[in-house]
Amino acid sequence: MAGCAATKAMVKPSSRVFSLGFDIPKGIPTSGIWLAADCRLLRFSDTQFLKDIGMNWQEAPGDERLDAARFALLTSGQVAQLAEKGRGSARFAPLTKHKDPQAFLLMRAGSSVANSTPRFCVPARGKKLLEITVTPSAVWQGSGLELTIAAAEYEPDREAPPENWAASATVPVTGRCVLIHIPTAREHLAGTSSPVMVMLVPQTFVWRDGEQDLELPWGRKRRTFIKGRNISNRWLKLERQ
Repeated sequence: MAGCAATKAMVKPSSRVFSLGFDIPKGIPTSGIWLAADCRLLRFSDTQFLKDIGMNWQEAPGDERLDAARFALLTSGQVAQLAEKGRGSARFAPLTKHKDPQAFLLMRAGSSVANSTPRFCVPARGKKLLEITVTPSAVWQGSGLELTIAAAEYEPDREAPPENWAASATVPVTGRCVLIHIPTAREHLAGTSSPVMVMLVPQTFVWRDGEQDLELPWGRKRRTFIKGRNISNRWLKLERQ
């Protein structure tokens, strides 16, 4: 599997190994195309450097009831530039162990049910928490993912309210990384207190016994093992030559 890994990780990853596995129920066929995506949340202290990367922001809403989320498809060169030019201005937020230790999406193309979906929960300004979910609401036949992205900021000692901001985007699965823009409070009444974006690394694969690797821009490699109706994933530190 090809990946859109950066030449330098924006955060030095630990040597810790994460794993996640599923047994696909007998009623669900494993034939055909499957979709997987790794996700991370990017936090910014300054976004001006993004203008130098030459990203093309676009919109392709999937759910007409929601706003359209802006997203950009990044080449491997643009991902490398983001890591280099964004040094000191952009950082991948660490995952919250009890919320989602992998931030991984897995589903069969053509299905509206995901085996796993990404969810983030990180500190925000004013002692609040920022919670972001990325949920597939429908899927093209392997050529794209229709996503709903929701963001909410709330006091940690209070029950989380309905999402403050929610939008949809139909992103193509082309072997490129996808950067999804989440508006700040200056851009949208329900926006976040500080700039954050979601980086998605989507891919398609055929279900068959064996082992496959995918390099990720945050210094990790996902190793996928398939045997029968079981799929297991391990996230390893990416060793550069």
